Amino acid sequence: HAPTSSPLAAIKHAPEAARALIARRSTEPFVKSAAEKLRVLYIDETGAGHRAQANNVVRAAKKMGIDAEAVDFADTFLKKKRDGKEYRQAYLNYLSKKSIDSIPRLALAHLRYHGGVDPKKRARFLEENEDAALLLAHPHLEHQFRDLKRPVSVMHTDPVKWPLSFST
Repeated sequence: HAPTSSPLAAIKHAPEAARALIARRSTEPFVKSAAEKLRVLYIDETGAGHRAQANNVVRAAKKMGIDAEAVDFADTFLKKKRDGKEYRQAYLNYLSKKSIDSIPRLALAHLRYHGGVDPKKRARFLEENEDAALLLAHPHLEHQFRDLKRPVSVMHTDPVKWPLSFST
């Protein structure tokens, strides 16, 4: 086990892959650039776990001297804030009922939410963060960034693999 003062202790609940990456980085020599940045994007509407995992990674990265920030997807990219509220309500309704009747509402809210990205906001974010590593703390965000010519990583924070995920 890592000592409590290590970055590993700060993210003990993060996925195994993130812990392994930090462990490898702490033992391998590297030259850290002044522009080392990390942006961790999360969806808050489908559960606080995604936000918590994003914040855990950000805290650990900051301890390592990395300019890191957790970014709420809805606040940063959506045209209409109400799409986030509708998505959350539909998601909570689905979780409470777990019936087939709640699926169409959730599917429609999901499409509005992910289709409601403001292209100007997205372009401005990507321009302002062109030198930042992007880490997605929700698999549903993959399709929002699959067209980029730079690497985008996904931190899988759910206990099961989502169907139709773009990552392998």
